[in-house]
Amino acid sequence: MREVVSRADLHYDKQVKRSEAGLPLGNGTMGSLVWTSEQALHFQLNRVDVFAVGNENAYTVDYCNGLAKVDVRFADASSDERVFPKDDVKQQLSAYDATVTVGESPVEAEVLAWHARDAMAIRVKDSRGLDAATHVDLKMLRPHWVLTGSHRALSKFELEDGTAVLRQTFIQDDYYCRSAVAIVVEGRQASVAKIDATTARVTIEPGEGAYTIWMGSAASFDPRDKVSERAVAEAQAAASAGYESVRQDNLNWWHDFWSKSFIQLGSADGTAELLEEGYSYYLYVMASTSRGAYPPKFNGLVFSTGGDQRRWGAKYWWWNTQTMYWTPWAANHGELMDPMYDMYSGMLERSRRAAQQQWGCQGIFIPETVDFDGLAELPAPIAADLQDLVLERKLWSETSARFRRHALAQNGFCSRWNFIHAPQAMPHSWITHIFFSQAQIAWHYWLHYEYTRDETWLRERAYPMLRGVAQFYRTYPNIREGEDRRYHIYNVNNGEGVWGGQDPHEEISAIMGVLPLAIKAAELLDVDAELRVGWQDLLDHLAPLPTNRHVDAVNPKLTRDQTAWTPALKPAKKVNHRGVGLRPVIHFDLITLETPRSRMTELAELTYQARSFTRLRELGVPEQRIRILNQTAIAAANMGRADDVREVLPRHLRRDLTDAWLLLENRMSLEEGVQTQGIEHQGAVSYALQRALCQSISPRPGGEAVIRLFPAWPREWDAHFELLCRGGFLVRSAMEDGKVPFVEVTSQLGGECRLRNPWPGKRVAVHRGDAAEIVDADSLLRLATEPGQKLLLLPRR
Repeated sequence: MREVVSRADLHYDKQVKRSEAGLPLGNGTMGSLVWTSEQALHFQLNRVDVFAVGNENAYTVDYCNGLAKVDVRFADASSDERVFPKDDVKQQLSAYDATVTVGESPVEAEVLAWHARDAMAIRVKDSRGLDAATHVDLKMLRPHWVLTGSHRALSKFELEDGTAVLRQTFIQDDYYCRSAVAIVVEGRQASVAKIDATTARVTIEPGEGAYTIWMGSAASFDPRDKVSERAVAEAQAAASAGYESVRQDNLNWWHDFWSKSFIQLGSADGTAELLEEGYSYYLYVMASTSRGAYPPKFNGLVFSTGGDQRRWGAKYWWWNTQTMYWTPWAANHGELMDPMYDMYSGMLERSRRAAQQQWGCQGIFIPETVDFDGLAELPAPIAADLQDLVLERKLWSETSARFRRHALAQNGFCSRWNFIHAPQAMPHSWITHIFFSQAQIAWHYWLHYEYTRDETWLRERAYPMLRGVAQFYRTYPNIREGEDRRYHIYNVNNGEGVWGGQDPHEEISAIMGVLPLAIKAAELLDVDAELRVGWQDLLDHLAPLPTNRHVDAVNPKLTRDQTAWTPALKPAKKVNHRGVGLRPVIHFDLITLETPRSRMTELAELTYQARSFTRLRELGVPEQRIRILNQTAIAAANMGRADDVREVLPRHLRRDLTDAWLLLENRMSLEEGVQTQGIEHQGAVSYALQRALCQSISPRPGGEAVIRLFPAWPREWDAHFELLCRGGFLVRSAMEDGKVPFVEVTSQLGGECRLRNPWPGKRVAVHRGDAAEIVDADSLLRLATEPGQKLLLLPRR
């Protein structure tokens, strides 16, 4: 396994030109990039659970996660000594071991983030002599007292007995968030002093042998919590255990992590290897960032280096966040999903109130963009005006002065208030009238059940989400029966492309996808019989996905002489772009390779062909890098298009294409702007890669899952993999020279495993331990299994 994962390592032989390209380390809650100057190592410590403001607050500031900067100085900046020469300093990230090593003799450092505690270590070997002191500068991210409107950002040093602590506090109205960083030295004597108003210094005395700098952290929303003491305790616990003990414990954890699944690829031109490296790197970053109380932010993760600077602010944007959470289940790392589940479940009650206040609906409303703690409950008069405005019962000018003052004081990055940024189309905007996001979130909860068959999860976590979204659509005031006796949805968005349209592609897809899951879950739990009737009625009489042949299509000339899906129908308040989505192919199992042929599957094929990628290729346009949020590769894999998978996937990762500078040396992207280093593109590639190799899919939402092997894999590429399928089946297989030599299935939960015969027309030998049976050459193999049982399948003539 080391050989496979190590191909994702990062190797630098010179300083990076910008700090965002540093080497990433994290324990799932706290983390930092590591980068160098000629005299120092540099860090900015960040945590997933630090936010400057919450949902109740008027717009003052918009940043999160940052704790402190730490510079480990082995020589003064004015010195001629070049400890890490600009053009000759070796730096390596080992993905398999989760360590960063920097430099060579006389100064070498190894850095790690301990999985078991919120502590990071810098192990230093310094052989320059007994007169070489080291300075660790702990720096505030802003002046010690910053007042912005009613928001206070306070920072304070606590220096005692060789330990330096930086505590920061955010206060606005009733909101409170406090965090702390502690620096503790193991193996050398150290003293502490305040250098200036924003910098404290730990001076490490000269000596012989290696020593370790421990950086502990803690955070809390409770004013009674003593975060400084907790941060010190994290660092001291690590120091007491000792570096070698912590290092070995960390190696054991990471090696176990990597043992749960793998993808190993090979091709003559090295392209498949590039994809393999990206996949392993994606998993490394997710394990480093997605094991805390909240998900990592797409724009910087826990790797911000610019202080509070972070384009797109502190809110969670589902369109971006989703890219990180498509892949963990099949990678057999469902635990990486927990922060996402916990955050959205944590705001469930607020989401119920938001549906009532903002839209006059039952169910829940989770907007496209939202604070970590959900939407705030509004005063009744404000809520009444907001509802009248967004449902177009009132004009902006007809709302109360109190409401207008309130709205204009809010952060427009929140979906609820985004219309303040688009006065020409008010109340419509980029993200105010998007409901598709919460349907996708609910689908992820259903997938947890599909992979685990955990009925407690279904009852306590998944069904409240599914029920809430289903009831929202069922009671949404602008879903009404038309003259054709079908239900149409009015004045809502198709993503950010079409504002305030009718029957948008995304929303119709969401209703078609999430309602069957809510019905299936309710049946399994034997609840809500009356609600099921209403949900089924909406499904049975729902308007179809609109096509370009409709007289009111937004883009009727999309394909010139073909019929395909269109983003929405007119009237629309604004059309920003007319791009066509393939939501039924990508989400909810609405259309899969198991779905019987129909007019809908035909339209999916025609729409795919009409997309810009396909048309540009036909016109001979030179290769271009695929944008980070583009889902063409996923659609191609889901539709079994191996040729397109081979062509599209590498374009996400190659740094030799147009705009390649946006891809940093550490494989992260800056496409979203300054300090937005992220892995959205890696998430899309990793998911499409999994889907090209192995799919566990249903013919319809909530149907029986069937496993397909190599459904979109280029036959000239070799592949070995082990991936988890729905039902808890861990599947291992290979393709060598275009042939599948074996399939191994480990049944974690028992039950029937349904597998499309990977050797069409051939009988299959199914080995269960020493016993074997020959199965007829059926297209669909139905294999009974017991929990823990392992099956080996081989082709027979």
